[in-house]
Amino acid sequence: MREELPAHPSSVGRARRLVREHLQGTPLEPLVETAELVVSEVVTNAIVHTGADIELAASLDEDGLRVEVADSSTHLPVVASYDSLAMTGRGLRLVAELTDQWGVETRPDGKIFWFQLGLSVRAEGPHDPEISGTELNGSAVGRRGNDVTVELLNMPALMHEAWQEHAKSLLRDLLLLGIDVAASDELEAHAAAMDALAILEEQVGTKERDPEPDPRDGVPEPTTVKVHVVVPQDSVPHFETLDKQLDSALSLAHAGRLLAPPSQPEFDAFRRWMCDQVREQAEGEPPRPWATPTGSVDPTTEEAATWDVAAVNAASSALIGANRSGLIIAASPAAVSLLKYESHSALMGRRLAELIPACHHQTHLAGLTLHQFTDRSPLLGLAVVVPARCGDGTEMEVRLALTASVGTGGASMIVAEMQLEEPQVP
Repeated sequence: MREELPAHPSSVGRARRLVREHLQGTPLEPLVETAELVVSEVVTNAIVHTGADIELAASLDEDGLRVEVADSSTHLPVVASYDSLAMTGRGLRLVAELTDQWGVETRPDGKIFWFQLGLSVRAEGPHDPEISGTELNGSAVGRRGNDVTVELLNMPALMHEAWQEHAKSLLRDLLLLGIDVAASDELEAHAAAMDALAILEEQVGTKERDPEPDPRDGVPEPTTVKVHVVVPQDSVPHFETLDKQLDSALSLAHAGRLLAPPSQPEFDAFRRWMCDQVREQAEGEPPRPWATPTGSVDPTTEEAATWDVAAVNAASSALIGANRSGLIIAASPAAVSLLKYESHSALMGRRLAELIPACHHQTHLAGLTLHQFTDRSPLLGLAVVVPARCGDGTEMEVRLALTASVGTGGASMIVAEMQLEEPQVP
């Protein structure tokens, strides 16, 4: 069986029906549900990542069922290492768990994603894909004479990792919201944006992360690197599309119309810098290093929720409360005094980032984004020593203990109890 499927959501249902009909009346008919589930995932990925027609093929022999999906993208699939509560990144793990074998055959003009079911012997648990075909110089991005080499200076690696995860979910939510209105246009724009993301992910990369690191091991040092990213000439406009798509998604996220939360202002500035660098350097301009925005930034819009902040404001110990967007919404007199602010009102509404030394902003912003996005909070319930920046510009070390308080609407407020960490006497 072999059939070309158009770049339209209806092709997913068509692919399921074709595979089901191919297995009916055969010894492998009990595998129909599994085959339908896997082909749905593979076909959906092919359509939303390319925005172009695909080809589906299925065959049965003594080795079982083999299904192939051919598309025009040269980007290799990546099994994401995102947290278990992330809103994206589970598709290929599902494929690995349900199939006996799977892999990718690369070609100069695209790739074939295949999987097999019904084999007499299979690996225990999820397994790695088999990659074969055209050699692509260590990356799924082919090298051509008219490619643009973009130099990203002071690239914040931790921010890029968190941004990739968040951006994919924003784009997915935007696609789901608009796909019924203008399916073809939405798919093409989504595919262009995902192409830009894939180029960055393949060449900048995302580091393997322990899903629950022990914060007592110390605050990780922020990492900035110089990265050279090769962008095919045809993909240069896709970075402008990525920028516009994420702007549209953020407007909807701020309005509460998407599942994914809005991003922190620094992440918006980071994304614009990255997309601008591709456009500017493609036009012959020199590299412009990334620099964390200074001065005031507009805080993200907080979800509709209220908390009983009276207990924090009246506490005898040094407590501050912050919402999921990182805005301080409560503080006790002892906290105001410890942090050297002139008054309670002078501290209210500030961002937590203002209490953190600049050298640790990247770590804080990446962690806050992952908390917004996945509710990942490895610091909860632990006492850790962290640096703090006071209202008068001085710095000190405080011992911090975090708890969570849930308000109306299910949103959480993080409450931090602080104690001045006395210097160790030799």
